[in-house]
Amino acid sequence: MRQLNEIEEEINGERHLDDVKHLNDQKHLLGTQLHVFLKSHLDCLDKKTVYQIISKQNRDQDLLYFGKLVKDYEFVLSHWIRQANWFEALNVLLTMQDPESAYTYASVLLVNAPEETIHVWMKMTNLNPVELIPSLLTYFTSYQRQARKNKRNYALVYLNWCVDEHEYEDPILYNTALYMLITDNDEDNEHHGLRVIEFLDSHRDKYDSNFILRLSIKFHKVRVSIYLYTQLKLYKDAVDLALSRQMIDAAKQVVETSELDSNVKLKKSLWREIAKAMLYRDNGNQDIKHTVRCIISESHELLEIKDLLPLLDEFTTIANLKDELIRSLEKHGQSMSRISTQIQQSLRMKKDIAVEIETFKERYRTLEPGISCSSCEKLLQTRKFLVFPCGHCFHTDCLIKAILNSNDYNFKSLIVNFQRRLAKDRNSVKPQELELIITRKCCLCSDININTIDDYMNIDENEAAKWEI
Repeated sequence: MRQLNEIEEEINGERHLDDVKHLNDQKHLLGTQLHVFLKSHLDCLDKKTVYQIISKQNRDQDLLYFGKLVKDYEFVLSHWIRQANWFEALNVLLTMQDPESAYTYASVLLVNAPEETIHVWMKMTNLNPVELIPSLLTYFTSYQRQARKNKRNYALVYLNWCVDEHEYEDPILYNTALYMLITDNDEDNEHHGLRVIEFLDSHRDKYDSNFILRLSIKFHKVRVSIYLYTQLKLYKDAVDLALSRQMIDAAKQVVETSELDSNVKLKKSLWREIAKAMLYRDNGNQDIKHTVRCIISESHELLEIKDLLPLLDEFTTIANLKDELIRSLEKHGQSMSRISTQIQQSLRMKKDIAVEIETFKERYRTLEPGISCSSCEKLLQTRKFLVFPCGHCFHTDCLIKAILNSNDYNFKSLIVNFQRRLAKDRNSVKPQELELIITRKCCLCSDININTIDDYMNIDENEAAKWEI
């Protein structure tokens, strides 16, 4: 090192070109010898001592050579950063593949060489993009302060690469990308709004909708706000915002959302607000007749002329609405005709039912001699009995017993209630009341018996043994 310094001093003081060339050759040879010495005796050298010797001699190139020789990439990287040689620094970073170094120098590299930096980041497989968010925001602040004509936002390019190519799930990545999209006011507002909506639609449920809504309101991104209001099912807020900016078409798109089909009342209310805005657009100087026809048609006749009449001003003449009024009256007449037809059908049905009831009163059933009770299987005529239209016959007491043993608790409660009132006061009940209760349905072929399918069945072992093969 001393010899190299002495030769450089001689070169600086020499004025003859031939002597300078000779000294330069000596310097090159000596430098080569130094590099060979360092490489040959690398295992015997103390790294810290060599760093101190070379750095005190202010020989940066030799210091850099030794750093690469011992693979001290952290030192080499910091050296190129101090020298503002971003190309060499990024090459070293790519060789290192060290996430911590990438996080440490992310801001300075991204601000000074944004395109090259994100390309290196994309090639580093073990980077966590979330750790780079502060540096991305620092770059974005710098980007906003500069003249951005024909200049790309490389922080947004990197975030789009993260969410599109690798589909990271961290909401902060999506929130940051949307923050950059919304707060970048340099772009055309209409195209920009559609770009944000496209991002929102592509990555639904991966960002904080409330946070993005607040951002869009703050930075006057009206279309984005309308989209988010609709996504959050705040349909009235969406329509009110659209109409406040005279964006009637956007309001119509909100009302046509399929989820509103189940809430006809709200949908009709929103259409009424849109209709009011359409009627008073251009200070009411448009063709009222055409406007009314458009409102009724576009609302799919959810609004009728009777809904629009209260919205019209006092100077609107009947002549402007004559066609729609006639059409509405014709429609109302057709509706009244249908209702009249339905009433006539109901009256005929009522008469038919009355005839059937009278016919049922005269209905009877012939019982064969010796027929037995369907419950106890004893002779039916020995006690008071009942016969159902299905053909099942029961002794009255057997039928009551079968009902009380069933799991139809509502049916059972009616009989139990009758028995309690009978026990308290015989004069307070009538025999016909009990008959009306127990003749409601047959306990064999109605749901009373069907519901016993899950009940436990007692099997006689002796009877079962007869079926063994």
